[in-house]
Amino acid sequence: GCVGLTRDLARDVFVCACAGGRSDIVRELLTKKWKLHDIKDKRKLKRLRKWLADLINESKCIVVVASGGHVAILKMLLEVNGININRRNYGGDSAFFSACSNGQVEALNVLLECDIDVNEKHIQKRGITALSFATQKGHFNIIKTLLRVEGINVNLADDAGFTPLHFALVFQNDQLEIIHAFLAIKGIQVNQIMPFHGMTPLMFACKEGYTDVVKALLL
Repeated sequence: GCVGLTRDLARDVFVCACAGGRSDIVRELLTKKWKLHDIKDKRKLKRLRKWLADLINESKCIVVVASGGHVAILKMLLEVNGININRRNYGGDSAFFSACSNGQVEALNVLLECDIDVNEKHIQKRGITALSFATQKGHFNIIKTLLRVEGINVNLADDAGFTPLHFALVFQNDQLEIIHAFLAIKGIQVNQIMPFHGMTPLMFACKEGYTDVVKALLL
């Protein structure tokens, strides 16, 4: 068990358990070792919560948890007051961006209940949005989920000028369900010029011979 571990060792085990998806160990540490839900002394509880929040924020383990789709652990971490849900790891990934880029739709649904910016731009990936990155990777369930989110900007371009629809045309032109999902959105801008190509999506699809995409764009 984890109850007899020293504080420093327990901290290291906690971070490793989060990364490895060991919800049983994370739960044992929180409830039995640190007794998060049993402490009655308000000052002691406040100190423990701050220590745990600092540990989670500094280790950035919530990003790894979201990346791996460890939903049970994610929910436990979010119960700790003081968590910075928008904290980025050294690669510039937030928990939200990490869940989207790795196709973890269940983790995404949990994070969408939190105060996150669904239009955040990745500071180390040319300002790409999570919607564009998920589109580039073909994560259709993530795309569908994000397109239903109130406030999502479906036309938000990265630093080079590529929009989510542009990414769909370049990387997922054989996945018509993705193309149709974007075209069904009210306000989607189908005539934004594609950087480097100097063409609209329709012109690009015609040039590349994407007949089904052309038909979809003309509907």
